[in-house]
Amino acid sequence: MAVGKVLIVGASGGVGRSLLQQFLATSNPPSICVSTRDRAKVTFPSSVEVVQGDLEDKSSYPGLFKGVDRAFIYANPRAPLAQLLSAAKDSNVQYIVLLSSMRAERDPTSTIGKIHLEAENVIKESGIAYTFIRPGNFSSNTRLFWAPIMEKTGKLWMTYPKSQTAPVAEDDIVSSASLQVLIFDYICTVNVHTYMS
Repeated sequence: MAVGKVLIVGASGGVGRSLLQQFLATSNPPSICVSTRDRAKVTFPSSVEVVQGDLEDKSSYPGLFKGVDRAFIYANPRAPLAQLLSAAKDSNVQYIVLLSSMRAERDPTSTIGKIHLEAENVIKESGIAYTFIRPGNFSSNTRLFWAPIMEKTGKLWMTYPKSQTAPVAEDDIVSSASLQVLIFDYICTVNVHTYMS
């Protein structure tokens, strides 16, 4: 299947920004559209179409998906998911890649697990082909969350101190997502792990 216009929702965030950079670095990048809540606050390359869009604002959905063939989105608990997917289907979006979470599988009753599992279920029910990218802990969490705690207290509090984890680099998440968006068009779930020996 030839790739038409690709929408990246959250292109100013860590994963979305890396995905955009990876697309633009290819020898033949697809037509790319990015959404942002506030166009005045974010700058994108001139080759990228920018649309005003907000997952929490259903009035922005028709413009968000206009002419889009494939979309990369993330789970937002405040988004009216049924309306979002209905708008995507009405705009003839063929394929969605959702940045989900490993918790959708491993801990589906947790708050994070429920949010992502609900987003996955709404996408499944939409009839649009999809891939769910389910990473574990992001490696940037060590800098964003753990480092300040350790600097302040000299300790790192862990809920399960005997457990092992290996955070996943955002670039690895993006590599999986870009392959799914650009090459594949079938239903699957990709669990992105970093294995420890």
